Amino acid sequence: LILANMIRREDIEKVTGKIMSAFSRGISYGNRVIRIRASIGACGYPFDGESEAELMHNADMAMYLRKRAGGNGC
Repeated sequence: LILANMIRREDIEKVTGKIMSAFSRGISYGNRVIRIRASIGACGYPFDGESEAELMHNADMAMYLRKRAGGNGC
């Protein structure tokens, strides 16, 4: 997920919060609801990196930190 024009961390948190909220509702499949968990790593330019490679690396690291902390979050 690439978010353009995100100036403040709060903006990134708002978007990722909406994504997590959508996952928490689950998906209806027939007569069942399938629950999905997501681990999101997010970072923003320029405070978390200046190159594409650095931003991707830092977002990856953030995602793995979330997974080690139990997942299902950002």
